[in-house]
Amino acid sequence: MERTTYSIIVPAFNEAHWISSTLDSIAAAMKAAEYSGPGNNPSKRSGEIIVVDNNSTDNTGALARDKGARVVFFAENHIAKARNCGAALAQGDFLFFIDADTHISPETLIRALDFLEEGQCAGGGALLRFEDERAGFAWLSARAWNWLSKTRKLAAGCFVFCRMDAYCDFGGFDETVYASEDLRISRAIKKWGRHHRMNFSIIEEPRVRTSSRKLRWFSRLRIYTYALIFLVFPFAVRSKWLCRLWYVGGDRK
Repeated sequence: MERTTYSIIVPAFNEAHWISSTLDSIAAAMKAAEYSGPGNNPSKRSGEIIVVDNNSTDNTGALARDKGARVVFFAENHIAKARNCGAALAQGDFLFFIDADTHISPETLIRALDFLEEGQCAGGGALLRFEDERAGFAWLSARAWNWLSKTRKLAAGCFVFCRMDAYCDFGGFDETVYASEDLRISRAIKKWGRHHRMNFSIIEEPRVRTSSRKLRWFSRLRIYTYALIFLVFPFAVRSKWLCRLWYVGGDRK
């Protein structure tokens, strides 16, 4: 039986508008990353895609199956638990968590796999760009996050990768929170990496492209209010009601 090198987990709640194009971008990246090493003696990489249908009421799951992904249904709308559900089924030595509204380039996947296979990297992420940065707020938001990501070594939830053994050791995503699970797993990966003398890598180029839809759906005032609440009251991430901005389905246009 062929060994699985890596597993890509895609949590999806009502993502019929996005899931097909996201899986197309992942499939193209996987094809480009299929072989590694010198041209005269390359080694083959084998990957799998697991879509966690997180209680969708649209045809997200059916569309994902049509694209050849393995689909598992998870009934509770909880981002961290959905990610962990997918990881529990994964067979790969390395894990990738990619949001259903995020496109990756082949070069980004190849660089991440190269880092992991070299044995000096516990995990990491990539800088991002929004699919529509014509609005100044989207451009400014991406710029601010990318600065924070580079300086503090934090992975955005739309693209996180790590070693499977690291993930198993620290227990995966924190299921006590309804948001900011990406920041917490970044810290967990870094802590594990320090103990094992491995680094945490942020890929600066190519950047992953993710949707700016929430910046369109919600006013700046509402977004700033949420940011202030979580800054002043960090424990607010344990309340699903206070984190409801993260639980609006992708079916909203």
